[in-house]
Amino acid sequence: MISNGLIREIGGLDIAIPKNAQVIDVKNKFITPGLVDGHIHFAQTGFFDERPDFLDVRDSIDFNGLQKNLKNNPEPYYETYSMSGITAVYDVGGFSWLIDHQFEAEQNLDAPHAAA
Repeated sequence: MISNGLIREIGGLDIAIPKNAQVIDVKNKFITPGLVDGHIHFAQTGFFDERPDFLDVRDSIDFNGLQKNLKNNPEPYYETYSMSGITAVYDVGGFSWLIDHQFEAEQNLDAPHAAA
């Protein structure tokens, strides 16, 4: 039983269900806890383009434009995490604008909880 966004009780037919409760049939469904990714970088795409200190490809890829896009369009990250069952992430380092993501994510129901 969930009340005010918190799991209050887990059980079967032995639980007293309030008369005004909304009942959701989860027969043949799985309910699992959300996963936490404790090491992410919102400022990185996972390719060489985000690490000019590792491999400098700025002559062919606009690093500043890439960072601007990552800063202003975090939704693809949010969608990927949600689809993977990840409900919380921790950004372990990068640009100062990453701190804003943690506050913005809390206002977005499709985003994981974020800390930076």
